[in-house]
Amino acid sequence: MCSEQVSSDNAFKSIYLNIVIDEDPITQAAIDYALYFCDAQKAHLTVDLTTTIIDMPSGYLLPAIDEALRVLNDERRKKAAHVQQQIELAAQLSGIAIDCHVVRAAYAQIRDRFVMTARLSDLCVLSMPGGILPTKNDILEDILFGSGRPVIVVPTQFVRQPSLEHTAVAWDGSREAARAIGDAIPLLKDAHTIEILCVESDQSEQGGAGTDLARRLGRHCSGALKLVELPLTESDAGSILRAHLEAAAPDLLVMGAYGHSRFREFLLGGVTRTLLRDSKVPLFCSH
Repeated sequence: MCSEQVSSDNAFKSIYLNIVIDEDPITQAAIDYALYFCDAQKAHLTVDLTTTIIDMPSGYLLPAIDEALRVLNDERRKKAAHVQQQIELAAQLSGIAIDCHVVRAAYAQIRDRFVMTARLSDLCVLSMPGGILPTKNDILEDILFGSGRPVIVVPTQFVRQPSLEHTAVAWDGSREAARAIGDAIPLLKDAHTIEILCVESDQSEQGGAGTDLARRLGRHCSGALKLVELPLTESDAGSILRAHLEAAAPDLLVMGAYGHSRFREFLLGGVTRTLLRDSKVPLFCSH
């Protein structure tokens, strides 16, 4: 794919990448995505390699536990230093301006730093949460809901380069969906094909809402616009969208984050939670 396919007037000039360094395998997909995106956009890349320190006060009473924690934290530090060298070298070879930092502390002490760095960026790139530890989920939620900036969430197994050949937007008429589409217009304007995905039980309302959005996007975007109506059957909207994404395989899905309260989403599930759990397509999210 040529760089011009994601250049879009170079609207995104400051990209923020946050990678968690723990015992899980390194999430190379998000790193590669951010580097390629910055190369195409001629953007500056800021990277935080998050190595949360495991500290157990009672461990000081038991030397064996204290030593095990020390070894674990030291292994994370060494792993982060190695990843830092790899990212800086890749950026240098591509001519990408970069600031790469290893951040070591308890998460409560560094949360505000991450949110503020994201606020000062045009776009954030994060890996899709996974693993047994909560840090990846915490970072995603804090940045997505606290920064006011759009986030691209990259699936851990994603191997394609960033492309806008085929882009999809999820539209339900909500404030969150409108915000996400507005934030994504600099990327959507050069897409070759844009699918407007509407999941509604009332087909007449759905068609009207999707048609209105198509008219608006047509004023910005030069690519072909396609309205796709997905009937709401026994499955929930998130599962219906996920099934369509697996079949259609777009390069990117633009979507609003959490149409309902976060507490309700966690209890009952929801479109955002379903797709953030196992989407095979990168998600451009805004809140």
